[in-house]
Order: sequence, then structure tokens, then C-alpha cells
Amino acid sequence: MIIAIIHLTYKEKVEFVDKKVDWLGSFLLVSGLTCILMGIQFIGNESEMLVIGLIVSGIILCFFLVQAEKKASDPVMPLHIFKDRLLILDFSLFAAIWGASIAFNTYIPLWAQGLLGMSALMGGLTQIPASIFDFAGSQLSASIRERWSFAGAVNLGILSLAIAEFGLLVAKSSASFVFLCIVAAFGGFAVGLIFNVLQIKVQYDSFKQDMAVATSFSFLIRILGQTLMASIYGVLMNVALNHGVKRSGGKITLAMMNKLSDAKSAKNLPQELLPQMRAIMHSGIRIIMAVALMLLVLAFYLNIKCKKAEKKPS
Repeated sequence: MIIAIIHLTYKEKVEFVDKKVDWLGSFLLVSGLTCILMGIQFIGNESEMLVIGLIVSGIILCFFLVQAEKKASDPVMPLHIFKDRLLILDFSLFAAIWGASIAFNTYIPLWAQGLLGMSALMGGLTQIPASIFDFAGSQLSASIRERWSFAGAVNLGILSLAIAEFGLLVAKSSASFVFLCIVAAFGGFAVGLIFNVLQIKVQYDSFKQDMAVATSFSFLIRILGQTLMASIYGVLMNVALNHGVKRSGGKITLAMMNKLSDAKSAKNLPQELLPQMRAIMHSGIRIIMAVALMLLVLAFYLNIKCKKAEKKPS
């Protein structure tokens, strides 16, 4: 239906230009980022040599990408956008905020399943308030931005996300399902607000001829920030679990910890060890939320720098 409506009603004036497609740049960009992302995803799961090999290969391909883009007549990634200080700050904001938000989105369901002993369905239900308030934040973003400016709207989103993650940092492992839904609402509102405001800010801060590239690159930065931090959070959780297992004196194993987040398999675990196992998982989640809060502090600083460097309206 949507495709039909667009086809029948949307009319666009298309200007044909005689430019060569940057096939080499496209190949180097896709292959380089694929290697880097795969290497990051494999951290803690595959051999160190494979991880290092993929990341180094990706970096080398990105180096050749830069060289190729200097010579391309119509580069897929115009290098001059990286000379724009304000755009670099915008991209850094995207990376920091979305790196922090992935901690919240990933570990609230784990909290419900692993610490409260709920089913995967109940863990997924913690995301419903986030989705509802994500929509609310998105709808309110325009009016908030008009009244508070770009920087004010982003700060409000950072504060809302910080409330959610600070709540998980200080909460006890027995925190209720209702509490998780409340902090999820704060996190969802933050994501809905910040995404729209930052996306518009990137377009506002870029030149007209670079708007499409800057918009696409901001999406890419968002994915890279989430992927990188998701891997780092996974490593932090594994470190916390290993530390807790060693302190248990052999009573708890990693295999037992892996079963804790599954309500069915958790019933087969030694019930007398469940409080200790949940305490181990709780410590890992708290470490992750502390790191996410540090990213939000960085985001707040970057937002201040953006405010000072922002372009004056013409």
C-alpha cells in the first residue's frame, strides 16, 4: 500500500548527471567496515589471531579507501566532510549516545530473566514502555527543539537516558518488574528524542551538497558505536562472571551462569546457589551501566562543544 501511494502521488524532479559510480570506493568501504565489525563481534568468542587479523585487515582497507577517495571524481565518502569540526562533533555525539543506549536496551531484559527469574516473554515486555515513550520522544522532539535549541533538546535526552542507567546502577538485584518498566520509559523517551534531534542537526550543520552523505554516515556511526560498545559490554560481563565463578570456590561454573537467564533451565540449577549467582550477574550489569554513564558524561561534554561551535542561522 505504501509503495503504491508513493508511486502514484510522489513526484520528484530527477536531474541526470554524467558521473562515474565510485565502485572502488564502495567496495573498499563495505569490505573494510565488514572486517572491522566482524573482528569486534568475535572479541571473546573466537581466537585472538582471527580478531586481530580481521581488524587489521579492515584498517588497511580503510587506508586504501582514503587514498582512492582522493582521486575519485564523485567519491562515495567525500573526505572534506571530516574537515568540518561541527560535523565531527555531531558524529561523535551519535557514537557516544548510541554506545550508551545499547547497554540499556540489552541488559534490562537480561535483568528480568536472570535476576528476577522471569521468562523470555516477560523480559521482552520490559521493552514495551521503551517503545511507547520512544514514539512520544520522537513526536515531541520538534517542539522541544524549537523551545530549547538543539543543545537543550540533546541534553534533555542525555539526562533521561542517564536517569534510566543510573537507576539500574544503584538498584538492588531484587528490583521489581514495574521498576524496570519505569526506567525503560526514561530510556525510550531519550532514544526517540535524541535520534530525531541529532539527525536534523547533522543535516543542518552540513552543506547542501553533502547532506545525503552526512545523513548516511551518521547512521553508520550509530551502528558502529552500538556494535563496538556491545562487544565491550560483553567482555565486561564475561570478566565479571569469571571473577565471580573463581570466588565461588568451584561451586559455580560458567555453564551454570549461562543457564541463569533461561527460566526453564534455571529451575534445574541448585536453588541454594541462585542468590550468589544472581549477585555475580548483578555485579556485571552494574559495571556495564557505570561505563555507559561515563559515555553519557562524554556526550554531555561534546554537546557543550557543539553549542559553542554551532553555525549561526543565516
